[in-house]
Amino acid sequence: MERYQSASEFSAVIARVSPGLDWNITLHPSGEAFWRTERPGKTDLEVQLLKTTGTWNVRVWTVNGVNRRAMGSSAMNRSALDLNTAWAHLNDLFEQLV
Repeated sequence: MERYQSASEFSAVIARVSPGLDWNITLHPSGEAFWRTERPGKTDLEVQLLKTTGTWNVRVWTVNGVNRRAMGSSAMNRSALDLNTAWAHLNDLFEQLV
């Protein structure tokens, strides 16, 4: 498995994948990352890579105006991951969101 050295490196790889959606990406110095896209005729999507004490969480949301709802099963939303596992999960997740 290819190992990414930073969230920005991973984000650059994800940005090259064109799932047919226009993702806005916000990166934080902590390594956290946020992706958001509008889907015409559907709720918007938001994907988050969040850092907690020593672990990482991946969250997927549908967004309708100001209301957010967790999307999908626990297979999409994962907690307490090491960083490499979180990136691998994000890669799989973006393939599913095509």
